[in-house]
Amino acid sequence: MLLSGCVTNPSVNVAQAANAYIAENRPKAMSGSIKWSTYYEGLVELAKKSQSVRVSDWIEAVNMAKEYEAGRISKDDFYKWRDEGNARAALQNSVNQKNRAQCEYEAKTGAAAVQATGRSGLNFDQMFKEKELFELCMRARQ
Repeated sequence: MLLSGCVTNPSVNVAQAANAYIAENRPKAMSGSIKWSTYYEGLVELAKKSQSVRVSDWIEAVNMAKEYEAGRISKDDFYKWRDEGNARAALQNSVNQKNRAQCEYEAKTGAAAVQATGRSGLNFDQMFKEKELFELCMRARQ
């Protein structure tokens, strides 16, 4: 009996949904056809689905957008805040990518010595150990 299948990573699905949402709705917010607060509220919902640590960032964005929409801050101040936030996010993404690459390397190196115990030719013990080491490393770097 041969079993095969595909396992989808929920975080990849949410990331794809977020990218699609941004591609569709950011131009609408930029043109004024939807409110910025509506745009950011959609991102809050996506961040909640992914259990992202960025939920608080998106909630702050909703609040800033509502301040702008209510006329309590100027358009220049709102866009300055957005630009600064985008720069911080780009820097954090760069750090996250470096951490991920380092953790992948450390996990592969650390799990390389785990001996196979089954007859399938696949070293499941090594794969599980690698996943465990990767997750520990990423948690330590957050």
